Amino acid sequence: MNPRLTTVGVTVFAVLLLGAGAALTFLPEEIGAAVSGSSTPPIVLAVLGAALFGLGLLNWTARQAPIGGIYGRPVLLANLVHFTVGGLALLRVALAEPVGVGFWGVTLVYLAGLVFYGVLLFRGPADPLSTGASHK
Repeated sequence: MNPRLTTVGVTVFAVLLLGAGAALTFLPEEIGAAVSGSSTPPIVLAVLGAALFGLGLLNWTARQAPIGGIYGRPVLLANLVHFTVGGLALLRVALAEPVGVGFWGVTLVYLAGLVFYGVLLFRGPADPLSTGASHK
């Protein structure tokens, strides 16, 4: 994958995770009432927000480093596991019961993260096919 595209992708996911993490950390009651009808205890949402914020900060600090293949493997795997497990869980709920547009939006972001980090894992940070370099 093109290194510039990798940097942009990691930065975008960092900003999304930081924003979601901050919102859940500082507004758990409001978000819980809006999303789940206040059935989720606010402390659970605040702790989830802290985890998302931490992952976002990890991405933010690693955004300029080469990620993919053997490079940045811990960062890549943390994101891949997060977006895979989260994306599949969200997709299962979205397909099983009626959900709103916002829920589908979050699900699509998670599935995009799954694809992005999955491609990075198998293609590496600068695959010759994607950069136009030739093999000799």
